[in-house]
Amino acid sequence: MSANVGVALMLVSRPSTFTDSGTSARVRDAVHAAVLVPGATAVPAPSHDTGEAGEARVPAAARLNALLRRSPRSPLSRAETGLLSEWLDRLSTTRTG
Repeated sequence: MSANVGVALMLVSRPSTFTDSGTSARVRDAVHAAVLVPGATAVPAPSHDTGEAGEARVPAAARLNALLRRSPRSPLSRAETGLLSEWLDRLSTTRTG
């Protein structure tokens, strides 16, 4: 839903930039396909990161988690902040390779 809202806002606020009338429908269809159709994503999510991408993920997740914890005010609810923190913690402690 947020992807469609973003596209709609961009189409309304910058009509000269986004002249293709089919953009909204394509984004909607792509989101639906990614969510509802197994294996429809363009790039399959790896089960285990390896190599440089996996190595770079760990410090990035740890840094984001530290910033999240130090942030005095967040637009996220406590539950959302807790969930994001848990995911970042998992990413930063998962061994690669």
